[in-house]
Amino acid sequence: MIEDIIDILRINVNNDFSYAKYYRNRGDLLSKLEKSLTEKEKLPFRIKLSELEKTKLKIPEKIINKIKNELEDIKENFIYIFLQPDSYFLLWLLNEIEMNDKSVLSAMSSVINKLSSVTRGGINIYKRNGWMIHVLYGYQLINYNIPSGCLPDTISWQNNLDITFVKLMEFYNKLAHDYKIVLNICYFLHDIGVIDGVQDHSKNGPKYVPIILKDLNINREQLKRYGICIDYLDLEEILKILIENHTLINLVGGEYSDEAIIERMIKIKYSLSKNTTLCNFYRNEFSIMLFIIGVADFIAVDDCLFNLEEFKKILHSYEFIQAIINEKELERPVKSIALSRVRVMVKQQYFNCIDSSINNNAIAFNLNRDTFMEIIYNINIIEYGIAILKPMNDPGIPIKILFIICKIIKYKFGVDKAKSTKIIFDSSLDIALLEKIVEKITPECLDKQIENKQDTLTFGELIIRSHNNLNDNVIIIKIL
Repeated sequence: MIEDIIDILRINVNNDFSYAKYYRNRGDLLSKLEKSLTEKEKLPFRIKLSELEKTKLKIPEKIINKIKNELEDIKENFIYIFLQPDSYFLLWLLNEIEMNDKSVLSAMSSVINKLSSVTRGGINIYKRNGWMIHVLYGYQLINYNIPSGCLPDTISWQNNLDITFVKLMEFYNKLAHDYKIVLNICYFLHDIGVIDGVQDHSKNGPKYVPIILKDLNINREQLKRYGICIDYLDLEEILKILIENHTLINLVGGEYSDEAIIERMIKIKYSLSKNTTLCNFYRNEFSIMLFIIGVADFIAVDDCLFNLEEFKKILHSYEFIQAIINEKELERPVKSIALSRVRVMVKQQYFNCIDSSINNNAIAFNLNRDTFMEIIYNINIIEYGIAILKPMNDPGIPIKILFIICKIIKYKFGVDKAKSTKIIFDSSLDIALLEKIVEKITPECLDKQIENKQDTLTFGELIIRSHNNLNDNVIIIKIL
């Protein structure tokens, strides 16, 4: 029985051990060894990082054997884990027990197995260990740290951040019991689309929801057995909507324009209008879940990125989304939102350089500052702009790239067409190489190619391709 298995784990394994802190340290070490390791070598079980490995919790052999012998029962009643207040630690443990060069957790589903083998560098610390580590740390936040109102022990946090988790706890407590379980399931599944590639993982995720729910034996009978009063089809629809939009709250005032957010919310409202349960979910729980998922997902990239200013930004994004749901006007000053969109693309320690960099680039590229800010505010979507631009070590380069984009929009499409323009950064771009190339681009070189009305601008290995669709314009940035 799964109840007995969980009791055995609780009695025999020290749950004071911090897997999040261990993988934080491992991620930091991997970032230093990045060039000397292959992606597969970075995964747990593939490489032993000597001194760090000695600090890891040793799970008793008898417990490991017990888990392996009870795999079918665990899989058959996997939903029971999501009901536990310490399910985060149980999932960490299942991910730590090795079986045939993969974890027991990976053995639960082919989707989880594929997700666990994906790594990512750049600003990501936890994903360097495999994507599932990012998921499990974020899951710990929504299952333990946020409900408890306490900061995780991964880093030395700034003194003023305690209040952020107290505030998050208040939001969490607004959710009914069943929706807290839905939140657990959703966060565990939210990145499943990554198995088809990082670029469109939010869009690709929903199609895997029925597959992984079947793998984990989450169905109408199990919901009823464990007293969850949500119809299975409603659960499936809610999970699909949340997974497809799990990044939405972190896109407000950043990669998405206000207009793009409103357009997205109209589609979400329509999708959640099929019955009373879904309509009520849209009005009452949807924005709260997005808020909690958004904060957890942000921190689980790299805790060091989280601060009071970032929390306030995500909170304001929640308020904007809730205002849309309530059909209320919320004042959104154009210049401050435009500046916000620039700031999210730059490392925080360089924020004091942004103003002068905008002014310098405005002169260099002969593009009026106000025109630049107007275009930035209106650009419909800047896909993967944060992931590509924020890690850059020269604060001038991200802003220079934004000026290049704005100048292309002005002369290729027109300033008034920014609202219908989508910028797409290739998510696999070599960031260091992009920095080097952009550093050498001169305004004269850009102007010459724009004047020739070329659809494809080339700067060494860098390609910037622009084209018109029927209703929108697209600029794609990639390296050959």
